[in-house]
Amino acid sequence: MMHGSHFLSVALKGKDLNSHAIGARVTLFYNGQKQVNEYFPTRGFMSASSGDLHFGLGPVKSIDSLIIRWPDLSEQVLKNVTADQRIILNAENAVRPLRRENDEPDNRLVTGRILPGLDFRHIEDPFENFKYEVLVPHTLFAEGPALAVADFNGDGLEDIFAGGAKDQLSVIYMQQNDGTFKPKTSPVFIKDLFCENVDATAFDADGDRDNDLYLVRGGSEVSLGNPLLGDRLMINDGNGEFSESDKGSLPLTNYNGSCVAPCDYDNDGDQDLFVGTRSVPGAYGLSPKQLLLENDGHGNFSDVTERRMKRLTKIGMVTDACWTDYDSDGDNDLILVGEWMKVSVLNNDDGSFTDRTRQAGLQETSGWWNCIHACDIDNDGDIDLIGGNHGLNSILRASPEKPVEMYVNDFDSNGTLDQVICQYQDEVSYPVASLDELSKQIPGIEKKFPNYSDFGGKTLMEIFARRTVNGSVKKNTVLFASCLFLNNGDGTFKINKLPVEAQISPVRDIMTGDFNSDGKTDIALVGNDYTAKPSYGRHDASYGWLLLNDAEKKYRALMPTTSGFIVEGDARKILPLKVSGKKYILVAVNDNDLQVFEQPEN
Repeated sequence: MMHGSHFLSVALKGKDLNSHAIGARVTLFYNGQKQVNEYFPTRGFMSASSGDLHFGLGPVKSIDSLIIRWPDLSEQVLKNVTADQRIILNAENAVRPLRRENDEPDNRLVTGRILPGLDFRHIEDPFENFKYEVLVPHTLFAEGPALAVADFNGDGLEDIFAGGAKDQLSVIYMQQNDGTFKPKTSPVFIKDLFCENVDATAFDADGDRDNDLYLVRGGSEVSLGNPLLGDRLMINDGNGEFSESDKGSLPLTNYNGSCVAPCDYDNDGDQDLFVGTRSVPGAYGLSPKQLLLENDGHGNFSDVTERRMKRLTKIGMVTDACWTDYDSDGDNDLILVGEWMKVSVLNNDDGSFTDRTRQAGLQETSGWWNCIHACDIDNDGDIDLIGGNHGLNSILRASPEKPVEMYVNDFDSNGTLDQVICQYQDEVSYPVASLDELSKQIPGIEKKFPNYSDFGGKTLMEIFARRTVNGSVKKNTVLFASCLFLNNGDGTFKINKLPVEAQISPVRDIMTGDFNSDGKTDIALVGNDYTAKPSYGRHDASYGWLLLNDAEKKYRALMPTTSGFIVEGDARKILPLKVSGKKYILVAVNDNDLQVFEQPEN
């Protein structure tokens, strides 16, 4: 120890076994400073650290106070602790603290609620995609639940559609006059037992002024063209009873779907559809076909993608879409985002679409986008965009100068596609996958590199033949941050990254509203991604965020304990909901319960 430096070691003893101390937090206060350490002795597989918590104090000889909060939230406080000693803290000496005035502040923006009768829990099926596609960055089998809010039976109350996973029935919850909900199952939903519903939208498909239902099916369990991937159009009889009948029809939609967005893009008085496709099952990285479906006014839809979108039918791996008049010319344009995609602006010119991404200033936005939301966020009369991306809390780093790249090819000539993702280390791009991972997907590579030292430091060109690499489908991403795209008023956008708190996990869905009643538009984000491959680490750091609109078009993130917005799990969808005249936020979580938050009355 350096001369003049002091320390403190803290040993923890749980009430029963030593493991009961795991997660305990020790905080030291001295000379206006604070140190915090948490007890997690095991850091990884066959890896552990000393059982004591060690604090370096420099010249400080005495601690003003030490507070330990145990996993059961009991606390213990020590005053005037002398340095240069090992102290033992026993959970039996801790007590539950009295409720402080700020433990449950009355000024929380939202409050978690349980709405009687709304008991839907999404139950994900256990399919494991990494057995078949070892090199993909995450699986695509757990993208639900689908969620839609609309008045389905014409009583003026908002009802809820919750889409089930494979082997789980979808349910409509009908709101009652007393603010409770009653589940309504229908024989027409039995077909969904064999499918994964990943998105849904309520809209008037057949022009009879009630809300019909479009269900997007997705997942990577079955092959392209399988009937289990076919989307469904459910026609409402006006009383909340749905059927698949001759009144509405769809063309073939047997793709790995991701999203649906209704809009009367051709201004003929009926609702048309854009249906997004995320991937080709079993061939991650290839751009699948997207669908633009035109309504004849009676709920019969035809595929007009080739005619209306021309060379844009395979624009990328689309995850979300929204319609908005971004250039204020009086018609609705189409904004698309996706994996390995730019924030793509498709300009509507009399019902035909042209890529205007570069002209909109969004050329350098290729990312792993999950969602896009349109809103006049700064109240200046034009439409801005908010995009939910992969975030900045992962092993991958990307920039225009040093992009993350993916090469898709049949590298071992066995008839299946392989995906090799590379990122820069200093000035050189190397494969992210280890030799073990590559050899599982590409057998025989271990013979070329019998030792790890032989493989280490090799570029893609050194691992595979240059001709093979050059013949690959190549995709890249230069931006992982979730962003606010402010419209300059002339159809171009200024890119602003959302606050650092919003970057700690993938953002999967976005909602806007005035959450603190100050007349400004705020942002609610939900996310996480439990489907990431193990070597990348699970992205589970977010409990959701409320971002308050402060001056100068900047946003301030409220900690979940301050805002009251605490979403648990792998969140997928967020929608506003009205119950008995009150405003709520409804969040759908993969493999978890629906979660509801009440907004205080203005």
